[in-house]
Amino acid sequence: MTTINQSGIGNEVGRRLVKTTIAVAGLIVIRLILDNLPMLKEAKPIFLGGNGMATPNAAWTQMAQQFFNTGQLPQGIQQYGAGIIFPISIANAIVDTLIFAVLVGSAAGFNGLIRERSKRLPEGGLIILLLVITVVVGIAYRSYMGVIPPLLGSQANLYGWFFLFLGLLPLIGLIVVAARNLDAITEVVFSSTKRAVTSSAQKVPASSATCSKCGSTIAAGVKFCVSCGTPVPAVSIATETFCPECGTKNEGGAKFCKSCGKSLQ
Repeated sequence: MTTINQSGIGNEVGRRLVKTTIAVAGLIVIRLILDNLPMLKEAKPIFLGGNGMATPNAAWTQMAQQFFNTGQLPQGIQQYGAGIIFPISIANAIVDTLIFAVLVGSAAGFNGLIRERSKRLPEGGLIILLLVITVVVGIAYRSYMGVIPPLLGSQANLYGWFFLFLGLLPLIGLIVVAARNLDAITEVVFSSTKRAVTSSAQKVPASSATCSKCGSTIAAGVKFCVSCGTPVPAVSIATETFCPECGTKNEGGAKFCKSCGKSLQ
């Protein structure tokens, strides 16, 4: 029953992961298309007025380009409490917001699924969710750099502090939940590693039989001795089977593991 449940979770997680990947890939393609649209690339920047700001000229346009390349407001703009926003920055921010929504929504779905079906690590989904939120906040800091700081004008420095606080919340939560489930995480990793190692040796027959006529070693599954041609059915072959659950070696013909009782059929 446990194996069936784990297989069901794995299949459901796999399907959701594929859907998320397709959605994110599609949005990334849209973002790349927007980045190369001439009407957005060549669009004039939007100047946000400040106290006593002069009419935008060539110098302002140069500062706008500097801001677009570096993500930092030039001093000449900050002193007026003004800002510059490129239309392409707005378009990218909108698409990025959709990508963030897909990632967080998918992680929330994984959280509910794992909490409902997983018995060994029910908070594993919460760990994934907090990790995704932390990563999303870090990416969003750069993504919204061309939109939010210009709106803040002379208070643009608050942008960095806001995202620092916003990123620390899920990060602290991630550390707390991971520490609380450290034993369960260790057990899951250990079991998965052990199962991967023993799966290659699962039910691999090992023969110690010898030919009754010439004494040559006979491998399991061979019908005739490779040295003298004596039929193998006349030879008794002892095989060994490895348990798929715990990896214990059992004698040939055993139906259940002598260590954990798992069926070997």
